[in-house]
Amino acid sequence: DTERPPRTDAQRVAFARQSKQILAFMFVWAFGIANRLLIWAGQGTFIAVLLHVLFVPLWGCLNALIYAHDYVNRAKLADQAAAQARVERQVRVRRAIESVLTVKFPVSYMPFTAFARLGRLISHEEARDRHLLRPVLDSHAQCVEFVRAHPTVFFSHQWTGFGDPDPTRRQYELMCASALELCERERIRPRELYVWCDYHSVPQANPFLQALSVGTLGVYASL
Repeated sequence: DTERPPRTDAQRVAFARQSKQILAFMFVWAFGIANRLLIWAGQGTFIAVLLHVLFVPLWGCLNALIYAHDYVNRAKLADQAAAQARVERQVRVRRAIESVLTVKFPVSYMPFTAFARLGRLISHEEARDRHLLRPVLDSHAQCVEFVRAHPTVFFSHQWTGFGDPDPTRRQYELMCASALELCERERIRPRELYVWCDYHSVPQANPFLQALSVGTLGVYASL
């Protein structure tokens, strides 16, 4: 047997409201039956009038209690929803902060002089095997220290081909031109500049490592 899922707060309030409505209906029904029995038994109209006089305020009080209880329950639900929303916002803020402080995969740069000699974009695995990725930083503190001491540039490209992200080399050429313009404008020597590019800095062959690297994009982009 499968267990019934627990009722939500809204379901509990609806159930309580229905129960009170049923109770009120039974009260009216019982009053009507009693009134008719008294008249049928010949007890006179005095008791029937008395019941009517008592019934009206009792009925009003009962309805007032029902609506007051519903109002209190709705207010409690609103407070609970607001508190839950605050908790969820705090969790989102905490996760956002963690996303720019937690290095799940090492940050890999390439010297611009090496990048400019490639003539094309190369994958992370090829750059790694050719020992072109340097430095490789394992913590946020190392990243901050390196960026403070060395100029860096962050590039993200589009995939314009199936097996090659940049078959026309157009994006690669624009990256090189942009980096040189940056060096000229900021008076940086090209040999001092380091490049982060998603194709050579993010693993391409291993989807698990790639997911870890993508999860560290907040760190990469914030440096």
